[in-house]
Parts: sequence; C-alpha cells; structure tokens
Amino acid sequence: MPANLLKIAAAPVRALVWLGGQGTRAIAALVVFGIAGGVWALLRTPLDANEALEMNREFQSYLTHYGGTQKVAQEILERLAASEPKKA
Repeated sequence: MPANLLKIAAAPVRALVWLGGQGTRAIAALVVFGIAGGVWALLRTPLDANEALEMNREFQSYLTHYGGTQKVAQEILERLAASEPKKA
C-alpha cells in the first residue's frame, strides 16, 4: 500500500483514538454536535408557525429531560469518586 494511502487511512483512526482519550469531554462534544445538527436541520426546514412552535416545545422538553439526566449522572459520579476502592 502506498505511503500516502496509509496516511489517509490512518487519519480517522488517530481521530478516534484522540476522541477516546478525551472521556466525558468527547461525549459532551458529540452531544453538542448532535444538537447543533438538529438545530441546523430545523433552520433549513420550511415549517408553518404551528409546526415550528410544536417542535420548539418538544425540543425544550428534550433539553429539560437531558438536564435531569445529567444531574443524576453527576450525583452517581460524585458518589463513586468519594467511595473507597475495593481491595483485591
């Protein structure tokens, strides 16, 4: 395989390795990009006023539930961080 082709093929692997090393930052980035993609799709979609209002309500509900899920996850992680590790 030519060297240039190997470099091109290795780029996505390097990106995934870097992303995997970022931990929760990677998850947050993926969520942000996912939300941004959804918002971009909404901006490009021609909707009448009632449809747009209903979609906005559904999106606000999603954000509320997502925030609640983050609080639960934070509490779990805080309890895990404060606990003593098991001795083998």
